[in-house]
Amino acid sequence: IADLAPPSLRGASFGLRQALDTVGGVGGPLLALAAMALFAGSFEAAFWVAVVPAGLAVLLLVFGVQEPERPAGAGAGRPRLAWRDVRRLPRDYWIVVGIAALLTLARFSEAFLVLRGWDLGLSAGEAPSVMVAMSLVYAAVSYPAGAAFDRGQGKRLFTAGLGALVAADLALAFAQSPLLLFVDGDSITAHANHL
Repeated sequence: IADLAPPSLRGASFGLRQALDTVGGVGGPLLALAAMALFAGSFEAAFWVAVVPAGLAVLLLVFGVQEPERPAGAGAGRPRLAWRDVRRLPRDYWIVVGIAALLTLARFSEAFLVLRGWDLGLSAGEAPSVMVAMSLVYAAVSYPAGAAFDRGQGKRLFTAGLGALVAADLALAFAQSPLLLFVDGDSITAHANHL
């Protein structure tokens, strides 16, 4: 995407790719809900249904995706990265890496949304609907966030994402009903995960 998109549209292009990618995040849980209903809550049968799109994706990668041709000599003569080069990285780099590591520790897997849904009373067949809601919000946020980055609002997006991450953790911890999980946890988690 970075190679093909004009520099002024890179953020929007990545946002659009992420929004389109999220279609699977909506379709997969909807398929799981349908399979659970069809097979009377049988996880085994539902997982066998999940094998079909996964297999089709692998076949598409093997037979339908071709790497673009690279100009002759592209990448040749590039110095190899060595461990001694790591020591030359500036202090500011390590500060950013440290902050990013702390933020990563604060994130949680989307699977926790499903587990929290069970904890709040959703049945096994209803729990994937939490993922559907999160993916819909995620898809809606991706392109506008990428376009905002192109307009130079990266710092605002970072601050908003950090705030959304804290709010999502609190919403999941203190939600007392599935409705709060859907309203707070899904929408805020989608914002936090994207930003």
